[in-house]
Amino acid sequence: MLPYTKSAFENALMGEETYQIYPSELWYEERTDFSRAAIGTNRIAYANHQGFELIQGSSIFEGELLGGCLESLNEMIAPVRYADEMEICSRYGIFPDVDQWKEKILFLETSEEKLDPVQFCEALQNFKERGIMDVINGIIVGKPQDEAFYEEYRAALPEVIDNPSLPILYNVNFGHALPRAILPYGAMAKVDAVKQSITIS
Repeated sequence: MLPYTKSAFENALMGEETYQIYPSELWYEERTDFSRAAIGTNRIAYANHQGFELIQGSSIFEGELLGGCLESLNEMIAPVRYADEMEICSRYGIFPDVDQWKEKILFLETSEEKLDPVQFCEALQNFKERGIMDVINGIIVGKPQDEAFYEEYRAALPEVIDNPSLPILYNVNFGHALPRAILPYGAMAKVDAVKQSITIS
């Protein structure tokens, strides 16, 4: 387990009731070889120069955490792979309705599929059309795996969301990219972009 991830794991499961998440000093390129021959091969590390990036809005915001992988969540409301997924999710109330998003912090991250910027924008638009962006307190966006489309995603977020007062914190170490912090569903989070911290309680 990578040191940053190990520390995050220990804080979330065995640490104090309230703890902080800070930017990792490093990020790691994902492996392309998962065979036995790759066991013991070190990951390629890069300096994480940007830290947490406040794209827009207040530098301090808080709310309960709700979100996940953008591609997976988008499949629930605009399915591409499985035509009946939206119907099933609707029938069993799997995707939260707009009232459940009120005053939450939406956290999103992209997967190893590395959505191209057009698909990324379409997925964000689907959330916007459901009214989610109108009721949340802010958005936390994970670092893209291997920094794929890093600048394109960064530019697309304020353009698609089109609400300058909604805080957006970018390049947070969670999700598919390595290393990973843990954002627990339903936990209260307070973001302080100036202090480069997310306090979880």
